[in-house]
Amino acid sequence: MSAGRRAPLVLLHGWGMGPSVFADWRTALEPDHQVHCPVWSDHVAASSGSPRERDALGALAARVADGIERPAHWVGWSLGGLIALAAARCRPGAVARVTLIAASPRMVAAPDWPGIDPLELQRFRRGLQVEPMAAHDRFLTLQVRGSEGGRSALRALRSAVAADGLPSMGVLLSGLDHLLQSDLRTDLNALSCPVDAVLGDRDALVPAAVAARLEALAVRTRVIPGAAHAPFISHPGVVTEAVRDTGVTS
Repeated sequence: MSAGRRAPLVLLHGWGMGPSVFADWRTALEPDHQVHCPVWSDHVAASSGSPRERDALGALAARVADGIERPAHWVGWSLGGLIALAAARCRPGAVARVTLIAASPRMVAAPDWPGIDPLELQRFRRGLQVEPMAAHDRFLTLQVRGSEGGRSALRALRSAVAADGLPSMGVLLSGLDHLLQSDLRTDLNALSCPVDAVLGDRDALVPAAVAARLEALAVRTRVIPGAAHAPFISHPGVVTEAVRDTGVTS
């Protein structure tokens, strides 16, 4: 099917990364899609004046959406998934569908929700301010822990960081605050577009156990065996299939 007959794709990178993380996967997608890879971190400073974190996330998502000319399929990886959901809430005309890649509407754990240990994330936040490069590289290592092809995936992540450079400390800390404070679960019922998710069964950050919670919120979820937090690198064919298989009316 030609690119003109498919909705454009908006690929949103995760925390501490840039669009180069999608370089290889984007090449595989472009024959069939118009692909946008916005650098959402460029809009962080302008959207950080909101008194509440939820508003700041919405302001960030709105600025990203303003650069998209027509309704698109937003594919958000990790923190990018929260931005995609926020865009669907605040700019519904720009978002035809959301696919969460290794992401969920609430990234930190709660008594009723599997996720990242918030205390661990806070410790990481403090460590980042002391040794940013070392802390960031430990985060990259955590993303591929247990993954099939983990060493290759880690090289790809490090290469992407080298290509884009490490974001500023302000962007890094703001992103961690979004991860710690955002809870968009109640937004799902109000969205006018379908939402689905792709998870890795070995993900140390977004555990596969969240799949059942997502399904209960009408988020159709696929769990990839052998994948960790960067499945579009370790299992690109499976993720591409999931992105192209709507499974729902859009």
